[in-house]
Amino acid sequence: MLSRYLLILVMLLPVFGFTQMLFRNNVSMLWLGYYQTIQLSDRLSMVSDAQVRTKEWNRELSQLLLRSGLNLKLKTWLNASIGLADFLFFRNTSVADRNEYRLWQEAAFTYPLFQRCNATSRIRVEQRFFNAITDGRLSAVTQFIPRCRFRQEIQFSFSKADAKRSIKLMLGEEFLFNLSKKITADCFDQNRNWISLNITLSEKFAVQPEFLYIVQQIKNGQEMDYMTVLRCNFYHKLTGRSKHEENRQ
Repeated sequence: MLSRYLLILVMLLPVFGFTQMLFRNNVSMLWLGYYQTIQLSDRLSMVSDAQVRTKEWNRELSQLLLRSGLNLKLKTWLNASIGLADFLFFRNTSVADRNEYRLWQEAAFTYPLFQRCNATSRIRVEQRFFNAITDGRLSAVTQFIPRCRFRQEIQFSFSKADAKRSIKLMLGEEFLFNLSKKITADCFDQNRNWISLNITLSEKFAVQPEFLYIVQQIKNGQEMDYMTVLRCNFYHKLTGRSKHEENRQ
């Protein structure tokens, strides 16, 4: 029981210790995402998402991304995934000036805390390959930066477990660490904290508005971006099995 309260306490603590001495940049962003799950079998699914991210609220484009992978349910409480992603960065202009190809692997654990309250812990490892873009062409020089991510999220459901429509309150935190010192002087990359509502509209569709706060270290190691993000994700579930197979089951 004590461990449950400690988990909640750690997730709700603000992160100040390693950022308060650095120069502060305030950034406001909007993130819009479409998440799709194609159920290939009872245990295997294909997961994909596409996102648009803007800064200065909606005045400037910041990132475009596509990500896809395979998810395998090993146990009712354990999932393993592997996939790839492509990111375009618009750092100082309206034209993409940086590209990132990314391979990723993750393990996610879900466990109950209280009645109608679950927690999910996720560990993800990423292999990130960066190339500058000049005149629409990728640079031949590739920078490799591996990264590790540790994410905790608490989900509280306001509905019964078998309800077709439901609402969940979600609180989460994620730490991201570079496994190389090529970007910053230390391994800290960023810290994310969020609160969101997951609204299930049907068996296939859900929407999730979210408030996200990010502290990210800049490459020079002397500055931090403090990002206030308004985010909205749309979730869509599909089945890859034919009607004949479903009826046969």
